[in-house]
Amino acid sequence: MSANNDQKIRDAFLKLASTVAPDATILGTVASIDEVEGTCVVVDDGVTYNDVRLHSVLNGEESISIVPEEDSFVIAARIEGGEDWYVLNCSKIAKWRCKSGDVVQEITAGGFTFMKGSDNMIDAIIKFIDAFNIMVIAQGTMPDATKIAEARAALQNLKG
Repeated sequence: MSANNDQKIRDAFLKLASTVAPDATILGTVASIDEVEGTCVVVDDGVTYNDVRLHSVLNGEESISIVPEEDSFVIAARIEGGEDWYVLNCSKIAKWRCKSGDVVQEITAGGFTFMKGSDNMIDAIIKFIDAFNIMVIAQGTMPDATKIAEARAALQNLKG
């Protein structure tokens, strides 16, 4: 069978399948994002899908969230054959966030955050470096001030 016939068979099958069940996934472009509501608007082949979820479950809890950049491509899945959609993945991520209890990890182009409650991991490491930097060693080798400064600068860069 030729590749052309294979494609014709696939196209005919997809056309038949669409008459009995809605599409399970879409590949569209993000038109806008509402992080407060946890939704975005996706456009696929001229069809607009409003309120596409950034969180999989709407129960007031947050686990993993992917916030795409506007004008990026997203793959969205229909939730249980209903009218609700959820972003599965995207071509460009503006923010990735994972929350478990009071632990939050967030990654953006500007850096990352790792917190438990009000404690920020990078801030804690920077405080440790600052305290270490002013230590006076009576005997032995003093801390390498250049390496300490480089480590502090790298942490500030990671924090964004």
